[in-house]
Amino acid sequence: MTILPLIIASAAVLPSDRLAMADRLFDRGEYVSAKKEYDALKGATGIAADELLYRLAECNRLIGESAAARAAYTELVDKFPLSRHADRSRLMRALTLEGNAKLSELKILDSDKVRVAVRACALYHIGIATNDKDAFKRCVTLEPKGPYSLYAKFHHASLTADDPNPTVRRSAIGEFLEIHHSNDPKLAREALYFAAARSYSDKRYLESSTLFRRYLKVYPNDSRSEAVRYHAAWSDYLAGRYADAAALCGEGKSDDAAYLLAACAFATGDHAASRKLMAQYLEKFPNGKYRSSVELPLARMDFDEAEKLGDMPKMVEAARRSVALSNSSHDRLRLAWAYEKSSRDAEARAEYDSLSKAFPGTNDAAEALFRKAMIDIRAGKFSPAELALAEMLSSTKNSARKPEALYWRGIAAVRLGHEQKGVEYLKEALKLGLSLDSSREARLIIADEDFKLGRVKEARTSYITLVNEGAVERMGAAKLSAVGRFLLEDFDGVKAT
Repeated sequence: MTILPLIIASAAVLPSDRLAMADRLFDRGEYVSAKKEYDALKGATGIAADELLYRLAECNRLIGESAAARAAYTELVDKFPLSRHADRSRLMRALTLEGNAKLSELKILDSDKVRVAVRACALYHIGIATNDKDAFKRCVTLEPKGPYSLYAKFHHASLTADDPNPTVRRSAIGEFLEIHHSNDPKLAREALYFAAARSYSDKRYLESSTLFRRYLKVYPNDSRSEAVRYHAAWSDYLAGRYADAAALCGEGKSDDAAYLLAACAFATGDHAASRKLMAQYLEKFPNGKYRSSVELPLARMDFDEAEKLGDMPKMVEAARRSVALSNSSHDRLRLAWAYEKSSRDAEARAEYDSLSKAFPGTNDAAEALFRKAMIDIRAGKFSPAELALAEMLSSTKNSARKPEALYWRGIAAVRLGHEQKGVEYLKEALKLGLSLDSSREARLIIADEDFKLGRVKEARTSYITLVNEGAVERMGAAKLSAVGRFLLEDFDGVKAT
């Protein structure tokens, strides 16, 4: 008795009312129930087929029935290409596809004839599929306040952050900071981190310190907090703000923190504190990632300490450790010098020679050649000394040594019997500036050569000047006697009585 009236009442509901009821179910998220109602309305009078197809497609999509959704979207696009839902149906169908098929469908929607919201969404997904930063940029430009705009801007910034052009990379940081001040908490956090990281990579350490510190302030309990803290500390350290960097490291409980504390002390010249902190680092982290970075300055400080104390064996040992850790030209030069100071000339000469060949064209190579030559000159080996000095002078490096190098090359050439060449080198050295003793010695040799070649007037003038300056101290008895007799002669060659 009661069922019949209900059936009659149900039959009396207009299709439009039933569609409205289904729409309310859909709006409440009851997609399964809404789908049943939409299915029941198929073929109903007064219901537009494209409207019903679109609603069914959306229900299928939202309950996870992708194949059914794709079929419904396809039917709508094929049968009703002019429907108000055609563009969005093409978009939603494209998003159920993969690879080239998906991309081809999306590109069709990149058209001025497509509604802005649909086109912007298509551009966003084109950007996702192809890492096309231009697609992301156009998405933002097309719909600046659209649902995909902020995400498109984030992806655009992420891609331009790696651009080879520093100006473009800089613009990416600006985009990240705009996103950071948006209303999306997750994107805001990510954008701040990316901006700080990009600044750090571009060696804008003052800026990266500011951004990392802001991250710590805004997101104090974030999972990245510890890493961000050390990035901020590294930023300060690399910017030369050692006290600020050390303050972020606390008691140095982690590998990075312990190392930075020691490095900051070393950078400020507090070697006593840095030696202590470096030793503590090695004790706490015997296999730490900064072990070699600690061992090298320790070895160099040991070298400096041994030098002050005049402890030659310890100086050589510290220099050897430094070379083993760095193999740098600077440390090798100090090792050779330590050998030389220890009167181990053969080892010093060999190290200088090896260094000059390993680092050709550098200041340290030029210095090594000069020092090797000095060892040879002291040993009376003028030929190899002259060759080493010639090689050194052929380089444009270590120009501060040039006057001295020319002087000793001149001395070597004279000792080898090449007086004319030697005098040329000495004259060049004098023009560049020599010490008082070297200057007197050079001028004395030049005067001797003038005298030998019969340039009596030039020789007499030079000898008189040298004697007045006290150069007699550099003359032996025989030399002094000869010069004296020469100066007592008159210009006509008549000897004085």
